[in-house]
Amino acid sequence: MGVETKLRILDELDRHSSGLHLRQLTKNVHGSFPNVRRFVQVLEKEGIVKTEQKANLLNITLKNSPQTLAHLKLVHTSKFLAFLIPQQNAIQEFLSKLPIKPLIVSVPKDSSQINLVFQKIENEKEIQALAKLISHQYQIKLSPILLEYNQLENNPEKVPNDSQTILLGIEYYYPLLWGKSHD
Repeated sequence: MGVETKLRILDELDRHSSGLHLRQLTKNVHGSFPNVRRFVQVLEKEGIVKTEQKANLLNITLKNSPQTLAHLKLVHTSKFLAFLIPQQNAIQEFLSKLPIKPLIVSVPKDSSQINLVFQKIENEKEIQALAKLISHQYQIKLSPILLEYNQLENNPEKVPNDSQTILLGIEYYYPLLWGKSHD
């Protein structure tokens, strides 16, 4: 139960980039107030979250740190493992057969879309054809959206962030998402 609660807390904070106050976080993770408070204290000591008193509420946000990124990898891995097995297999095969590997791979919640971020986009037609072939093989629609990293770097508002499952490149994705103002 402990690891599950910790992952749910991190997932909720990930979904709410401006943070959540302790009572709302407790409600969202369906936990007990003392238990969630204890987890938040541990996460703060580990350098994963930061807390800030706002009026009479304690606001909790994710901290930009290597420890946070490591824990977010666990969160996203568990989200990927919750996908249906055929969808997991199709995505895995698609990624393994890509001729040039992307920096970031994300899948929006409840979507057949797969976002691929490359240093430079090459062989777009080959990637689309591969997606079509694997879609047919697994009877699952894979719709790759190809982006270049420098486009996201120069326009952070284009970084997809609505309930994404990050399969690859967390160390590139979050710095873009958080921008320079997040610490």
